[in-house]
Amino acid sequence: MTPGRLILGDALTELQKLPENSFDVGITSPPYNKGERHKGWLVKNVVYEGVRDIKNEKEYQDEQVEVLNELYRVIKPGGSFFYNHKIRWERGVMIHPYSWVSRSKWVVRQEIIWNRR
Repeated sequence: MTPGRLILGDALTELQKLPENSFDVGITSPPYNKGERHKGWLVKNVVYEGVRDIKNEKEYQDEQVEVLNELYRVIKPGGSFFYNHKIRWERGVMIHPYSWVSRSKWVVRQEIIWNRR
């Protein structure tokens, strides 16, 4: 693996191509599945083309577990992984990322709260 290499593509597809135990650290901030095309809390005019950010909730969570498990496979034993995902609301019900992270191979060691203000 070349240091500093950037890979553009579907996360799950590209992760499956990588060898086991390749990285010391993983960091990701996946789409939140809110049906939004405009993203950004600081810059409001960022538009993602070709990103399907609206899926059935079960499908979304199952896909997240698949990606998390692939990340587990490619990160070296003893490595770290940072998963940036916020709590979401659907029809008045709170959906915490832990509800699917706990179904992956990862063990949550700490939750970091980010105050964006």
